[in-house]
Amino acid sequence: MYQQTLKHTQTVFELTRDDPLAYAHLSFGPYDAVEEYEKLVKMLEEDEFAFAFAILLCDREEEEMVGTIAYYDANTEDRSIEISLVQIFAKHRCRGFAMDAGRLLMEYALTPVVEGGLGLARVEWHASTANLGSIAVARRLGFEEIGVVRYERCLKNGKERGKVGNGRSEVPPGSEPGDLWRDLVMFAVYWDTWGGERRKIS
Repeated sequence: MYQQTLKHTQTVFELTRDDPLAYAHLSFGPYDAVEEYEKLVKMLEEDEFAFAFAILLCDREEEEMVGTIAYYDANTEDRSIEISLVQIFAKHRCRGFAMDAGRLLMEYALTPVVEGGLGLARVEWHASTANLGSIAVARRLGFEEIGVVRYERCLKNGKERGKVGNGRSEVPPGSEPGDLWRDLVMFAVYWDTWGGERRKIS
């Protein structure tokens, strides 16, 4: 994985613009022009509490971008971070890339500083309750479910944008026609329990 920069935006745009699942569970997208996606990448580059990665498949001297992932909402005081913006392009789904990338970020975040990691206390993973693939990855990585936040986000004009909501027929008062609402399931893994067994407290 490498830092996702503006040089990757054209690739992401081309590989997601005709994919109905690419942004179905995300609050942002889809995009009609590459310049619109560039705004997101620039925002992440300027955010000191986030860091976006390009997931690359390396075959000898060739590299193929297969998706994106990011650290998000870092908190230095509480030593916590979220693994977010996980997106695997259509032809590479169901091949374990989300698992591999998620594991690398999780392990790097929780590995003590003296061992070359970030030495964080908690890593979170959030997923729409309708995104069964993301939920499955979180559980396979060993994340513990914290709970569900109902009506976590209003997906403005979500029906037209191809979004997947919480499936409820009724929406909160004040919603506009076409709006959908997302429920969010929150997961976390902790410094003393990750890796399948409790780490020794020194």
